[in-house]
Amino acid sequence: MHSNSANSPAYRFGSFEFDPITSELRKKGLRVRLEGQPAAILAMLLERPNQLVTREELQKKLWSSDTFVDFEQSLNAAIRRLRVALDDSAEYPRYIETLARKGYRWVAPLEGSAAAVDVDAQPAEVTNTARPRGQSAARIALGTALGLAILVASWGILRSRPAPGRLMLAVLPFQNLSGDDQQ
Repeated sequence: MHSNSANSPAYRFGSFEFDPITSELRKKGLRVRLEGQPAAILAMLLERPNQLVTREELQKKLWSSDTFVDFEQSLNAAIRRLRVALDDSAEYPRYIETLARKGYRWVAPLEGSAAAVDVDAQPAEVTNTARPRGQSAARIALGTALGLAILVASWGILRSRPAPGRLMLAVLPFQNLSGDDQQ
C-alpha cells in the first residue's frame, strides 16, 4: 500500500484524494459518493499505476466464484460509476484508460511521496497521457476551420448571385363585368 505520510495512506491525484482503508474519495476536501465495486476498482488501479489490471483480476476481486452475475455488464456499470465520480471520460481519459477487451490502467500521476516511487516504476510508453487531449484540440481546430470555410464559401456564392428583379404589383379598381351596371 502506498503512503504519503506515516498517518495517511491516501493516494492523491489531481484535485482528488482516495483513502483505500475507508474507501473514501474526496475532491478538494469534499466527500464524493463512491461505494462498493467502484471503490474496490479504484483501489486496485491505484495500487498498480500505469499497469494493466485485467478484467479477470477485477472479476476475481469483485465477485466470488459462487456469485452468478452478468460480469461484463456489472463491470462496465461499475467503471462508468467510477468515471462519473472522477469526472473522467473513456474517450479522453485523464485517470482510467481502457485497454479494449483486456482491462484498465491508471494513467494519472500520483502526488506526494508515494508518487516519487510510482514515477520511477512507470513504463516509458505510458508517460505521455496528454495525447488524447491533443487529438481533441486538433479535432476542434479542424472542425472550426472546416466550418469557417463552408461559411465563407456560402457567403461568396450568395453574393455572386444577381439580385432578383424588382417585383411590381399593380392594384387595379374592380369592374363589374356581369352587366348589372348597364341599366
